[in-house]
Amino acid sequence: MGEIDLKDMVITKNKEGKLNVDSLKIVSASKSSAPNPAPNPIQIDHFNLSIGKIVYEDYTIGTKSPSVRVYNVNRHQSYKSIPTAQQLVLLVLEEPMKAAAIKDAKIYGVALISGVAMLPVAVAVTFTGKDSVEQVTNASFEHVYEVSLEVVKGMGRITKQDSSRGEIKADINGSKVALILRKSTNNKTEITISARKYMFPQPDIAGGVLYQVLDKL
Repeated sequence: MGEIDLKDMVITKNKEGKLNVDSLKIVSASKSSAPNPAPNPIQIDHFNLSIGKIVYEDYTIGTKSPSVRVYNVNRHQSYKSIPTAQQLVLLVLEEPMKAAAIKDAKIYGVALISGVAMLPVAVAVTFTGKDSVEQVTNASFEHVYEVSLEVVKGMGRITKQDSSRGEIKADINGSKVALILRKSTNNKTEITISARKYMFPQPDIAGGVLYQVLDKL
């Protein structure tokens, strides 16, 4: 029995449109150079895969900073009878691609060649109405505001800013984003970021903004 717990996984698309996972040797294999049906036998009878959060950084958008989306997947799946190390690696890599609805990765073709019977699918989004993400940080209100303003300017177009109220509004990838800061107890700062596009919640974009802000604090 085996188990892998991916709390955070970063997927990056560079300016040329290439995904970091596609640069791996195991993914670069073509059909003509496919391995034998059973290379590196390991035979895992039962395997559990847990995926927490996926960070997708896209440098093809053309803004000062990459487009960043965060998907809180919280997916737990079990597999039986995995015969090779290659199939194990492909399962671990492919599931995050599917969860983030990234459909242009080469990994899908390699997975089929290698006997991993999974096809790329568009992930159905359930609109629960929750369009925001929240976080409490030890950084000061003023510092968080300055960093947030820098991040949002790099990701999109500022439509409103009010430092005294801790509010920043912007257009990021066609979504209306609102960032609100509040002073909390013990000199902490509460960050709330919401995002909507055509009235639909976009928590992945809100999460992407929060991820960048926390990374720069």
